[in-house]
Amino acid sequence: MMTRFGLVLLFAILFSSVAVAGATITSADTGYSVTFPVQPRKELTTKKGLNLALYLVRDGDNIFASQEGFYSEIKDVQAELEANLANFVKQLDSEITFKRNADFITTAGTTLPARQFSFEGPKFAGKGIAVASGRCTCIIMVAATSIKPNGKNVANDKFLSSFKIDK
Repeated sequence: MMTRFGLVLLFAILFSSVAVAGATITSADTGYSVTFPVQPRKELTTKKGLNLALYLVRDGDNIFASQEGFYSEIKDVQAELEANLANFVKQLDSEITFKRNADFITTAGTTLPARQFSFEGPKFAGKGIAVASGRCTCIIMVAATSIKPNGKNVANDKFLSSFKIDK
């Protein structure tokens, strides 16, 4: 389960990024891409057989993150998607306010299982999507978080709408 995602997101609250031109990151492993408003910081970690690649940026009162978690095996994709969401919002001292199963359609037309979600807590509000990739044994999570009360939802929506999987 990707517990590191929430912890690093909290760390981003303390440090704003220097504004530069937007940056699109693309994963060679899973084919996903997302466009950040500024250049994200990249962190690679391995924990208990789980390899994580995290991209993160704070831009004003908004935090943008994407993460791939590569598992040796996922026995129950639906349970893993649920666990990832629960761990993420717990670390932000937030609660899921909306969640629904979704089919994520790649640009190649492949349907992947996904969860769309929104969350809110005393300090944060945001939304995201978690997708189980068929190309590898991994979960991809993309989230945009606003620091209350000044976060901008328009920036969050733009970030989330840039997320796609090409393979």
